[in-house]
Amino acid sequence: MTYRQIRNREKLATWLSVNADNLVMWFGICFVFLGLQGIYPIPNDTGITLITIGNISIFISAIYKENIELALITIVMVVAQISQVLL
Repeated sequence: MTYRQIRNREKLATWLSVNADNLVMWFGICFVFLGLQGIYPIPNDTGITLITIGNISIFISAIYKENIELALITIVMVVAQISQVLL
């Protein structure tokens, strides 16, 4: 393997590791959106499950990135989101 191939492989590994936590966060945001959206009615159990999985994903991503503000906002918003679905 040449030096260039090794270097490209290292760059790809770095790019994937940096973007994996962003991908987890965006999946979490999409799950929360699907759980809260009002366009297509979904059962409350499904909505709560989507909201819970999404917020856990966002929380894990925030902790991994050491973003305490996002982690705290996520915890507070879980209560508001679940109460919105239950009403």
